[in-house]
Amino acid sequence: MMASQRLLSHSISFSGAGFLGCYHLGVANCLIKYGILNKNTLLLGSSAGSIVASGISAGVSPGDGMNIIIECVKRVRHSGGLLDTLRPGLSLVDEIESLLLDAMLKACNYDNEYFMHRIQHGKLLHIYLTNPLKSFPHTKSSSFCVNYYRDFKDVVAASMLSSFIPGVTGPLLGVFDPKNTTIRNSYRKIQTLLNRESLKTELYWDGGISAMFPKKNESTIIISPLSGDFSPNLFISPKLTTDSKLIQYQGFRVGITQENITSLHRMIISSDLKELENRFHSGYDDAKRFLNTQNMI
Repeated sequence: MMASQRLLSHSISFSGAGFLGCYHLGVANCLIKYGILNKNTLLLGSSAGSIVASGISAGVSPGDGMNIIIECVKRVRHSGGLLDTLRPGLSLVDEIESLLLDAMLKACNYDNEYFMHRIQHGKLLHIYLTNPLKSFPHTKSSSFCVNYYRDFKDVVAASMLSSFIPGVTGPLLGVFDPKNTTIRNSYRKIQTLLNRESLKTELYWDGGISAMFPKKNESTIIISPLSGDFSPNLFISPKLTTDSKLIQYQGFRVGITQENITSLHRMIISSDLKELENRFHSGYDDAKRFLNTQNMI
């Protein structure tokens, strides 16, 4: 299938990104401007990409999405100090949960029926999770997709679990931590949604562990703040240099570059406002370069 033909029936995938979700928002801003991403586009997300996909699916603007990231960074730097997100006891998912939910509610005028109609109860929003108890970590059997929701809180719960790494973005004990409510409540909500009952066979962790770059099929446009080669899918990512070395990862090829090493660090450790804004603009520029290459603008 020609690239231009694939764009006519595409879905868009936001990869794991951590704080570099701001790159995703820059890409989304460009794709929305040129009509490639619209209310009928299927969005896929894993880890921080699920948070971006959830917000965009509700009509949260990329600018408002940036405000969420900036506020989250402020909270982390205030609470985490020098250790940032790695300070024991700091839970990143707890910091972002209410920010995401509030933004989605406001974007939909607090109308759950409208939001469910907008995402067709999940047909237009797929969030990926990892079950670490099934062939952990890098196999298809440990990855699964949530594509049905009843309300705003179901979507936010799936996003929080998709972004949860024990001891890194949330409590080390996860659902077993009696002091943490975000992960425990999110787990129970998704467990009920999926009609699953046993902790012995089901745990829900970061979707990027098993599906860093989720895709529905070869028509999915993959968006990643890491440079690489995600063919046969079309993709938007920082440009690779001609001499870049690549490593196979989850079915794709990711660049072994100093830029990617820096990006991995900035996914986990918060950056200052200028860096976040630079990544947003880089995402926009990379998306525009992609659209020019595909003769879409």
